[in-house]
Amino acid sequence: MMAHHFMRYVLAAAAVVFMLWIGIPLAVHVGALFTPTGVWDYPWTLPELLTRVLQRTPMPASTVFCAVGILVILAALIWGVTSGNLGWQSNGRATILRLKLIVAWKSRPRRSPLTARAAEPLGRVGWFGFFGIRWFTDMLEETRVLIAPSGAGKTVRLVVRLILRARGAIVATSTKPDVLQLTAWLRMVRHPFARVMVFDPEGMVPWMGERRVKWNIVAGCQDGQMAMKRAAAIVAARPIDGTQSSNSGFFTQAVTIVLQCMLHAAAIDGRTMRDVMRWMGDFEDDTPYNILRERPGAIRHWEQLLTKYCRGKADETVSSTDMSASGILNAFSIEAILEAVCPNDDDRVIDASGHHRTRDSLYLICKGEDSPAASVFTALVESLYLMASDDITRNGLCVPPLELVLDEAMNICSIPSLPRVMSTGRGEGIVPTVIAQDYQQIVDRYGESAATTIVNNATELLVMGGLKDADYLQKIAVLAGSLDHLGRGFAKQVLAPERIRTLWDGRALFFYRNQPPAVITLVPWWRSRQKSEYKASLAWAKAERDRYITGEQFTGRIEERAA
Repeated sequence: MMAHHFMRYVLAAAAVVFMLWIGIPLAVHVGALFTPTGVWDYPWTLPELLTRVLQRTPMPASTVFCAVGILVILAALIWGVTSGNLGWQSNGRATILRLKLIVAWKSRPRRSPLTARAAEPLGRVGWFGFFGIRWFTDMLEETRVLIAPSGAGKTVRLVVRLILRARGAIVATSTKPDVLQLTAWLRMVRHPFARVMVFDPEGMVPWMGERRVKWNIVAGCQDGQMAMKRAAAIVAARPIDGTQSSNSGFFTQAVTIVLQCMLHAAAIDGRTMRDVMRWMGDFEDDTPYNILRERPGAIRHWEQLLTKYCRGKADETVSSTDMSASGILNAFSIEAILEAVCPNDDDRVIDASGHHRTRDSLYLICKGEDSPAASVFTALVESLYLMASDDITRNGLCVPPLELVLDEAMNICSIPSLPRVMSTGRGEGIVPTVIAQDYQQIVDRYGESAATTIVNNATELLVMGGLKDADYLQKIAVLAGSLDHLGRGFAKQVLAPERIRTLWDGRALFFYRNQPPAVITLVPWWRSRQKSEYKASLAWAKAERDRYITGEQFTGRIEERAA
């Protein structure tokens, strides 16, 4: 502590000597340039200048103005250095200016077990975050959480950049087709031998044609553990409205158990989700019971579980389980969604077991935050992660890493394993980016303990302006740290909550590993060095969409003439 204080005073003294001895004479001569008197009429040493002042030698207003300006700057510099406002620390936490420089310097690319190269730059770190000084470049395996309200520009500033710079397979979720339009063509160009796939149950991008894929949601459920986790993922995506009763947890668990038994039976017998939905709608159907009891490979005691919850003596329990199942599985009553998870033999199908070892791109697109496709997205991403994790455990790291870019994660892709992904994914070669509208969303979906695990295990935490949660803003302000004001007996926060809330558009408070925080500028795609590439991708998407519309109109005209 004393060493820091001593260093401040040394710097302050050096600043005083420099500004007085050199700054004032220089300022006088600069001011004289704007007068007809001429520079050479004034001395270059401070004592001679002071002598002229004491002798009341007249000087032009411009020279006096420059000299006074130097004195004002000198006073501000002395105050800044001694109070800690220019980046020096007294309690182990840094102020804004020092934070930018430390993060930009100490987090320079280093070799990693996963990659010998750093990722492309994430954003700019500048003086007080108001303009970019130098690019911040992180490593490919960094996990991150971004908290930003709707409309903050998450897609155009971060999501598309993460997808563009990914060198391995990606899984990206979104409620807007913008992500696909801005990056699909780029992924095809950069990885010409890889596939670009779109899982679009609600038909938002029909113009993607043969790149649209389906997923067999029953595949893999021959394994009882996979059936359990897939059922849990489907149930976990249920809407949270705050109206759950005290018994809702029990019936949610009951639906999960019933669904896992049904999925397992369907997989063992080569059936589809259509059969599962039929069985879930009629607990008196004997088919799943017979399969679990008679078919080789079936888990026998699951028949007893199914009987307990679907045909038990407690009629009220059976009825409540039936009603809960109807609500949780309501999404599959929509034919388009059910069709998306029941592929035919000639459909293109997602290979969930091997996706992570490719350079393929998988986009999951749905219509909005409350989309019924959320349960399917959650189950699919959960399966992709579990299969990748199991394979990595047996066969080693995934190189290059699998990138999970989970936009609107709490609304459309709240995978149950997310705390585990954040804790262990980086070491496996699975890199998640979780994007939420506010911290309370994460708490509501996972609970306080799991939410803390998710955020604390991210190597990068970004908080953009516009948040209205006062408690969380205060929490972040405390995390950012404070400064001791020498001799004043109080500490000042590096960033007050209102400063975080009012961060300029495109800027985020950035916490990186064990470094002090920084304000980072997330550059939108139209201001990036890859602007021309993004524009080319948009042009490709527009051409594909126009071709699809023209073909549709042409087909319609032919049918009309035939009629």
